[in-house]
Amino acid sequence: MRKYKKLQWEWVDGTFNLKVINVDEINVGNLKNLLQKVETDYPDYQKPFSKDASKYFRQWFAQLGQPLKEAAYCLLSNWFLTECSASKSTRAFHAGNLWDALFCERPKHRLTDWRISGRKVMPEKFKKWWTKQQKCHKK
Repeated sequence: MRKYKKLQWEWVDGTFNLKVINVDEINVGNLKNLLQKVETDYPDYQKPFSKDASKYFRQWFAQLGQPLKEAAYCLLSNWFLTECSASKSTRAFHAGNLWDALFCERPKHRLTDWRISGRKVMPEKFKKWWTKQQKCHKK
């Protein structure tokens, strides 16, 4: 059973930024609490969460009618999708919880190419995930 109301997203043409259609369904307080858990320092993995991603999420929380930047959700998803010790950390667990509050579908693999950038989606991977994300909107 899903803990959060299903947010519906639209893909902003010409970018990989995403915009919520049903803004009235967003529980900002809950999302802020979930982000704070991702940002918290944990002894099991010392690498901090991206300051840029935190900034992008906080900007979006302040203006929910604006698109969420591609870098924000990419940097978030990398925590639980990268095959390394980071993905087994407490931060990755909380990153997954924030993702689940935002989206109804988790990608099976990273949306980014770690050799190029952790903040830019690879179009073919994005499209595969986006198709599944759109299907769950219809359920």
